[in-house]
Amino acid sequence: MPDKRGTGRPLVQNAYVFDAYFKDGTKIKIAVDQEFGSKEAAEQDASRYGAPLGKLPPLYRNIIRHITVNFGGSDTTAFAEDKGHFFTIYSGNASKRIDTHDLEETFFHEGTHASIQAAYLESPDWKSAVSRDGSYITKYASSSEQEDFAESALFAYTIIHHPDRIPDGDREKIKDMIPNRIEFFRRVFSGELKLQTGSTDGA
Repeated sequence: MPDKRGTGRPLVQNAYVFDAYFKDGTKIKIAVDQEFGSKEAAEQDASRYGAPLGKLPPLYRNIIRHITVNFGGSDTTAFAEDKGHFFTIYSGNASKRIDTHDLEETFFHEGTHASIQAAYLESPDWKSAVSRDGSYITKYASSSEQEDFAESALFAYTIIHHPDRIPDGDREKIKDMIPNRIEFFRRVFSGELKLQTGSTDGA
């Protein structure tokens, strides 16, 4: 149960653990902080996360091992472990993001880090796409290679699978800014660009 708030709590501790099952046969464990105080309270919180997990690409759910949910932390943002294939959220921050309809976006962003990032971040295909595009889709994307990867994946997936959710003018602008990244993720999501051998060992 990692916690970046610096609370001094041990990394390994008791938690309420639930299994979320999806119609495509995938399963993700949800480990909920013992500070919720009871199985019933923990299960009520865990139930909020099944739908966002279910909307992730099946590829992601095949790789993500689990998520951890820390109690509270309304202003503490989620984070992911790419090689461990999991991500951590905070219940208070999740509540805020549900209110602003941002939780699914958070799950996709952190899910990208936790699933496919380890396999592709250092790949020649990805680095070539970044070099050829020569721009970043958001200011946050320009902050690091990892954030560029996750931010670009979100925009690319929306352009590929849900283009109607982006206004026409913005959609064309995105296509002009990161065309090679979009093509890269099209190949990843379609299975044309295979995962590197061993990148999901144990997933």
